[in-house]
Amino acid sequence: MKKKNSLAMGLLLILSFSFSNPVYSQTKNKIYFSEFGGTVLMDYFSSKLVPLTGDYDFGYDANYNPIKSPGSGYIKFSSFNFISLNYTARVNIYEINKDRSFSIDVPITAGFGVGFKNALVISRDSLSSSTNYNYKEIKSAEGTSIFNLSVPVFISFNMGMGSTYDNDSDKGLTVGVGFDCAHPLLFIEGKESFEKNFNSVKKSNFYFIPALSLGYRHWNGDKPLELNLKLGYTPSASNEALDYATTSVSKSGFSMRLSFNKILNF
Repeated sequence: MKKKNSLAMGLLLILSFSFSNPVYSQTKNKIYFSEFGGTVLMDYFSSKLVPLTGDYDFGYDANYNPIKSPGSGYIKFSSFNFISLNYTARVNIYEINKDRSFSIDVPITAGFGVGFKNALVISRDSLSSSTNYNYKEIKSAEGTSIFNLSVPVFISFNMGMGSTYDNDSDKGLTVGVGFDCAHPLLFIEGKESFEKNFNSVKKSNFYFIPALSLGYRHWNGDKPLELNLKLGYTPSASNEALDYATTSVSKSGFSMRLSFNKILNF
């Protein structure tokens, strides 16, 4: 699972940079666009509760044989960035006319703030020495990150300014549908507890939720600008393991970022 998610993230980054390489040769190819921008205190991501399954490790018996039992639970990641910088690579995949187009947009965002990852796994069977046979062991871990990465991908409809290079409108709109993908870059604490308690549990550090992108483009003097709002939401599945989540932990996924961008090559 981890290798597959790492491969997916790598492919997204390669795709994004492949879009951006030709942006300065627009006289040869006019389908590539790029933007740069950022935001302050308006970048939030919270994944849904992602179910976990794996062997719950109870340690060793008297003969030093590992004692394991099937377990299930959840993992969740949330982040709030104080400052975020984003670079958007975009390619028009179909231009209806000079005023309308469809594109693929990849707004890569690096944020500085706080991220929280927590996980919980519950044993399905009681193998402990507890007098209560139905007692279920619980393992949990928490981690904190300070740098966080977001790589959403959208298929967008563009209208008016910025839809194509030949458009001469003063204003424009863009609407995109796709998914948001978040990844904690640097953990400052909690890494050891995850490695100790969850080394046999399948888990990932990439978190996906469906998302929507809304953008308003306009000219400010001779500068082409875009105000962009990204919203994401997804509900969590309900099962026995997720019911152990406390009421303070949101089961659903939600993301929001309001960014102020400049179109670089328009």
